[in-house]
Amino acid sequence: METSPDPDERPYFASSHLWPPLVTRIPEARKPPNPPLPTDLCGPTPCRFLLPLRISEPESKAHMHFMEILQLAQKLDRTLVLPNVGKSRMGACYKWEFETYYDLDKLESDLAVRSGRPITMKRDLFRRWIDAEATSAQQVFLSEKQNAQQNTDLPEFFNEDLSIRVGANDSSIDLPACFAKFHALNLNAHAPLYIHPLPHAHAQASFMAPSIIDALTRSDIRAAAAAVQSTEPTVLVVTWDLRRPIFPSAPARLHYAPRLDALAAALAPPTPYAMVHWRTESVPPANLPHCAHALVDVLAGLSLHGVRNVWFASDYPHAVHRSFPPGVDLGASAYTAMANVKPGAFRDVGPLHAQAIGIFGDAFAVDGELERWTVAELTDARLAAVAGEWDPVLLEDVGMREIVDKIIGVRAALFVSGATGCMRTSSVSKQILDRRREVVSKLDGELPELWNLVEFFG
Repeated sequence: METSPDPDERPYFASSHLWPPLVTRIPEARKPPNPPLPTDLCGPTPCRFLLPLRISEPESKAHMHFMEILQLAQKLDRTLVLPNVGKSRMGACYKWEFETYYDLDKLESDLAVRSGRPITMKRDLFRRWIDAEATSAQQVFLSEKQNAQQNTDLPEFFNEDLSIRVGANDSSIDLPACFAKFHALNLNAHAPLYIHPLPHAHAQASFMAPSIIDALTRSDIRAAAAAVQSTEPTVLVVTWDLRRPIFPSAPARLHYAPRLDALAAALAPPTPYAMVHWRTESVPPANLPHCAHALVDVLAGLSLHGVRNVWFASDYPHAVHRSFPPGVDLGASAYTAMANVKPGAFRDVGPLHAQAIGIFGDAFAVDGELERWTVAELTDARLAAVAGEWDPVLLEDVGMREIVDKIIGVRAALFVSGATGCMRTSSVSKQILDRRREVVSKLDGELPELWNLVEFFG
C-alpha cells in the first residue's frame, strides 16, 4: 500500500474536481526586487575587496583590530566589506549590521577623502555584487602562532617579519556554515595563505604592516598560490587573529552608534554619578567580601564631592540584592532559578559572590553607609522602561549592553574600578579610561564633570 507523502510534496494527489481547492501551504509574501547595482559601484577602477570573515577577541579589543584591517585594506587599494556584529564580536557571520554598534557616517567623514574606490561597503550590497559577478577569492589567515596542523610539506616563504605558507587548495577548509551566504565566491582559483610573525618580530614588537602588504602582493607567493590563474584574487577573505597593532597609529577613532549614545543617556542615573566596573569572575572567591567592603568605603568617601548616584556594571549574573539570611547557602542550581539573569554574565558563581553583592546592596539600605545613595544597573526592567521601538532581541545582545555600560562609564563624574586582588585586568576598563583621558585632554584644564579619572577599591 502506498503511503501518502507530505502535503508539500504531493501536488499530483490534488484533484481538479475538488472545490474549494485543498490549501496545503500559505503563500509567502514576495519581497520587492532589489534595485539594480550602480554601474560605478567601485569607482573608475575594477572592484577589489577585503572581507573580514572572523576577527578575534571581544568588542573591547575587536574595534581596534577593525581599524587595523581598515588601514590594511586601504594600503592594498581594496574596499573593506563591513563585518556584521553581535554577541560582542565582529565578523561576516553575525546577526546585526555594522551600524548597530558603530557610527559609520562619523568614521567615513573622519577618514581622509580618497577619490575613486569606496573605503567601505555594506555586507548585503557586497553579496548582491558577487551574485552578479564571477568572483575569484582567496582565504588569508593572519595569526600570532603557526597552526601545528598545517602541512609542512607545502611551500613556505619569508620576509623581514613573517612566515607565509601556501596551504592546500581546499575551498571548504576552515569555513563556517554561514559562508554559504557567499557561495558565489570562487575559492578554487587560489590556495589559502597562512601568515604569522617570526620569533624576532614577536620580541621586537615591530609594526608588521609593510611585511603583511609584501606577503599579499609578492608575485612569487601569488604564483605559488595560483591553482587556476596567477592574477590576484578579487576578494581576500581574511581571518584575523593578530593581537597587536600592525600600524603605528590609527587614522581615526571608531565611535559608537548615535542610537546607543541616546540609549545610554536615557539609562544613566542623574548627574553627577559614579560608575563602578567590577568583574568578579577570576577574583579568588575568598577575596570578594573584603573587596565589597572596600568598594563601599571608596563610594562613601565620594560623598564629599556631592556624588549620590552610582551606576553598577558587573559580570555578576543578577541584579544587586541584599544579603541572604544567615545559614542560606546558594549552590549553582539555585542561581539558575534566580530572576534577573543578565545576558553574557558568567555562571560559575557561589555563596561568596552572593555574599559580596549582598554587602554592597546592604550599604544602600536604611542605616547603611550609602543609605542616601541610589544604585542603578542595566536590568531588563530598566531597559524596557526606555527602549521604545528597539528590537527586543537586540536588547538581549551582550555586546549592545556592554557598549551602553561603557558609554555611561565615560560620562560618569568618577570611575571606580577594582585594584589587584579585587578585579582582573579588563580591556573594558582600559577602553573606558582611555576614552575619559581623551575627553579630559580636550577640556583645557576645566573639569566640569570629569574631575577624577579613576578611583580604585581593594
